Amino acid sequence: FFFAWPHGCGGGVSAPQPWSPRCPMTPQVVPQSPLDLEYRGLSRADIPQLVALQKQLFPVDYNDQFYESLLQPEVTTVLAFHEDKMVGVVTGRITTQHNCCTTKHYGYIITLGVDSTY
Repeated sequence: FFFAWPHGCGGGVSAPQPWSPRCPMTPQVVPQSPLDLEYRGLSRADIPQLVALQKQLFPVDYNDQFYESLLQPEVTTVLAFHEDKMVGVVTGRITTQHNCCTTKHYGYIITLGVDSTY
């Protein structure tokens, strides 16, 4: 899929724009997708659908504390919707390691899954 990284979050965008981590709550349609998928960040209202999707996808029962942690600013969550149904999720975070001479950034994928019918 296609992501462009715009320089800011302008209000009142008239046409869907590629999803940006700087504006994660702005719904975006990805034109190159074979389906009309909408990508957006996680809100508290999405958690019941996310719990159901992750129960379907993963052999792990995540507790309420896990879902609360996904709402924190240091975690990035991107949800994929098709006709208002959540069909995919990726969650991750970037950690930074400093030592005397260098700084390194590491990406960590927490969860990644897509409904098998998609």
